Amino acid sequence: MKNRYTPFGYCVKNGAVTIVLTEADVVRQIFLEYLSGESLKNIAAKLTAQRVEYLPLKWQWNKNRVVRIINDKRYLGNEIYDAIIDEGTFSQAQITKLSRNTQTQYNRDKVISPSVGEIVCAKCGCSTNRIHDNRSKFNQKYVCTNTECRAEFKISNNDMIQMIAELFEKANLTLSEKADASELLEIHRLEQEIARAVEYADTDVEKARSMIFDCANIKYQTASKGRAEFDKLKLNLNNADLKINRQTIMELVSQIKLVSDEKIEVTLINGQVLRKESQDGTGNSES
Repeated sequence: MKNRYTPFGYCVKNGAVTIVLTEADVVRQIFLEYLSGESLKNIAAKLTAQRVEYLPLKWQWNKNRVVRIINDKRYLGNEIYDAIIDEGTFSQAQITKLSRNTQTQYNRDKVISPSVGEIVCAKCGCSTNRIHDNRSKFNQKYVCTNTECRAEFKISNNDMIQMIAELFEKANLTLSEKADASELLEIHRLEQEIARAVEYADTDVEKARSMIFDCANIKYQTASKGRAEFDKLKLNLNNADLKINRQTIMELVSQIKLVSDEKIEVTLINGQVLRKESQDGTGNSES
């Protein structure tokens, strides 16, 4: 989910990923209601009415946010995440999803849409809409939602998947800290207070020690976020059997930026940007 470093239902605590019990209950509620016949739209409406926060002070759910939870295999548990959903429930949810799919003419694993990741226009930074029209010469394209831009990118889903695969193949991963604005501000505040405290001989040693530990703990947590995402990317991108599809993109990519009909830029979950190498041979990524 945008602006979350861990899936809904988990958090990083003392350097380790742990289950958030209240959120885990919501995840189980989503699977239960979906298997009971409730639509994605109705589940989203209920969560919004219950003011369930998926981010601090944000509780406006939609069906895309719900389906991302239903599709997320991390809830089954792995080397990083403890299990929230059992395999039988998860498998039944996937079967139910396929049985409800009325768009059988499309291979949905090959369709990249805004519900998978944020697809934006490089010219203005606004989001795009995918348009499929068999009456047009270019029956697949993305159109910028900015009325003052309205840039069109004639990129088919197969072409975009191929571009992403090429970027993944040449990616040189970097390990970076992942801290949001509030964490950076808190680290800066504590560092300033610590610096002022050590300047005076009558400093309250225990208070200074507490501030130092608090600052170190926040720094450790931000480093752990970056480490977990780096390890996840490395594990997947080094896998010779990696398949580039909706699930892969949802798990590894936070944003796709459309530059032209033949060029895209991909931002990975660790904030690293992958782009096609320029003609002068410069690298294809930046943090």
